[in-house]
Amino acid sequence: MKAQKLIVRCLVSKRKGETLWVAQSVEFGLAAQGDSPEEAQQKLFAQVDDYIKEALREPEYRDQLLSRKAPIGFRLEYAMYTFFVKCKPIGQLISSFTRPSEHRVDTHEVRCA
Repeated sequence: MKAQKLIVRCLVSKRKGETLWVAQSVEFGLAAQGDSPEEAQQKLFAQVDDYIKEALREPEYRDQLLSRKAPIGFRLEYAMYTFFVKCKPIGQLISSFTRPSEHRVDTHEVRCA
């Protein structure tokens, strides 16, 4: 089997009044928490790596597991923040409508063997 590249998108956010950061994956609907955005993101990407390895060990369910998506509400939230990051002035104008007090959009590359 030829190795393939998979880009995993995530949103790392911290809600107002909360102490923990939460990293969520758009592709698989997985989530992890951490005391810092880096810790939450690192935990999420380790979880994603384990999820993919396990999915590849299950040929009967592989396609179903690897095509799993996060709930539509989260995918829309990710799209909204991606748009805000690209259009910072617009994001600043309507920041009162956003739920997290802080957020970060990022990607992670996984090699599937």
